[in-house]
Amino acid sequence: MSGDPAHVPPERLRLDVSDEAMLTRLAKALPARTCLECGDGFSPQRPHAEFCCAPCRKTFANRRAQRGADLYDLFMASRFDLATAKDLKLWRMMNRLASHFRAEDKRIREGRRSWMRPGDSLAAKAFLFAEHIAPAKRRGR
Repeated sequence: MSGDPAHVPPERLRLDVSDEAMLTRLAKALPARTCLECGDGFSPQRPHAEFCCAPCRKTFANRRAQRGADLYDLFMASRFDLATAKDLKLWRMMNRLASHFRAEDKRIREGRRSWMRPGDSLAAKAFLFAEHIAPAKRRGR
């Protein structure tokens, strides 16, 4: 059964290529994309690339940081100062602010998405998926 592909020794399955060569071949196979920031087309060098260049990525990140700063205080107050949040209707204000951001995207950025996909953001924060399980009560001896 030496000709059977299911019985090929693992050492014969290894590819002898550098990571750079693999990325180059992969980049050639990736379809062209549109930069999330400037809207220009580009050929991605990495599978998850969403920007044509570093300045576009930085501009996008700076906008997210500014908008995030606007939302941070409102969100924290809505989570930890419930009376004030209810009085000021902070949840409604945060939604209105998000709608304002989206309208700005449509007006200035031709409607391109101005946020990272939740999966991309959450992938770096595995601790958010952990559930706290209280330790079992010890029984006396």
